[in-house]
Amino acid sequence: MPTRYGMVTDIRNMPALSQLAAGGVVPLFSGNDPGGIAAIQQAMAAAGGNAGLWIPADSRGPQEYVNWVKTLMAAAPQAKHIDLNMEAIATGAPGTPGWNYSEDVLSQLEPYLRGREWSVSPMANQDWYNYQAATNRGGQVWPQAYQGDMSGIDPQGVINRVAMNNVDPRVITPLLGNAGQAGFGHLYGIDLPGFRPENQFRLNPNAAQLLALSADQQRAQRAGVPQAPIRAVRDPNARYTPRAGGGWVPGVGYRAPAANPQLVAGQVAQAVQPPPQPVPWNAPPGLLGRAARR
Repeated sequence: MPTRYGMVTDIRNMPALSQLAAGGVVPLFSGNDPGGIAAIQQAMAAAGGNAGLWIPADSRGPQEYVNWVKTLMAAAPQAKHIDLNMEAIATGAPGTPGWNYSEDVLSQLEPYLRGREWSVSPMANQDWYNYQAATNRGGQVWPQAYQGDMSGIDPQGVINRVAMNNVDPRVITPLLGNAGQAGFGHLYGIDLPGFRPENQFRLNPNAAQLLALSADQQRAQRAGVPQAPIRAVRDPNARYTPRAGGGWVPGVGYRAPAANPQLVAGQVAQAVQPPPQPVPWNAPPGLLGRAARR
């Protein structure tokens, strides 16, 4: 089973490390954590090295960003994974500063990333992004399957869009922005309200099947609301097909069918229970059970 990573925006609000470990999620601490490098180092030590970093470029120029990445990697040399979060600043038509940003950064970081597990996490549905600057150096691509307001985008569509830019689908894993998205993916903001405790850290064994469901059907299945049988619709524009055992294979893909008209939004809302009280990230394992019984 592949490792599932979860990006943390603020270590103080992170779920308990014991809860993450039980769910098979490895936390990635933000280079912009409010607690700074000291908080990152403390959390990294508490995780026993089973953690990593995600480092937003924000508005930093190429050289400034390179220096910042080197500083963080030196401060947390045991990081299991490094995600280079280069978004709008690394987006633009070929030959523009945005397009060249990734090459400028990665050509300098290549010696530091060699032999490490690392990725880039561009915004969703980007054609003007220099994916090859990463993949030609052994990097993975984690496209964001969400919009600026954190509403979800179909993960399969996001994967297909990147693949159409000459990227091997085997190195593409979507980055999910809320617990309402089905299928396997790494997670953004596991310390934020968008991830519900009952499903946020669970690998879905039926990921390929669920990717063929509409958004309403996905919500209904999680809420236990009865629904019509699944009828996936083949789409000649989808270049890859989900494989039952996980991953993707070339061929005719699927798109979600129309929403089931028999589903009633009120049924779904009524079936969803409020989450239990959050557990501090550094709580001892026993606290998790006590909080869940409240």
